[in-house]
Amino acid sequence: MVTNFLAAFQRCEINKDKEDRWEWKGNIDKKYNVKYAYNMIWEGDAVGCENAFQILWKMKGQPSSILCSWRVLHNKFSTKDRLIELGIPNVNPLSVMCNIGEENVSHMFFMCRSV
Repeated sequence: MVTNFLAAFQRCEINKDKEDRWEWKGNIDKKYNVKYAYNMIWEGDAVGCENAFQILWKMKGQPSSILCSWRVLHNKFSTKDRLIELGIPNVNPLSVMCNIGEENVSHMFFMCRSV
């Protein structure tokens, strides 16, 4: 199951060119609907990364671990690359863990040798 999750995760793309905003893409009218969201998760109709999300929410584990995985998939960590994108001044882009690579979600969770 983990292998399938990682394979689906590797196919996901994080778009750094778009501004962060809340938008529900499940319905044409862009209004959130719990029933539709439930069906998207269990039937795999989500827009992009649907297999990864379906596998993620079916996994048995600590809710905090599942939430962390969800945050990785959605690039929802306050990493230095995101702070720079937001225009925060005087941010050193290097990872605080290894001081070698640029601190971003991919580096923190998959490439940093300090972990």
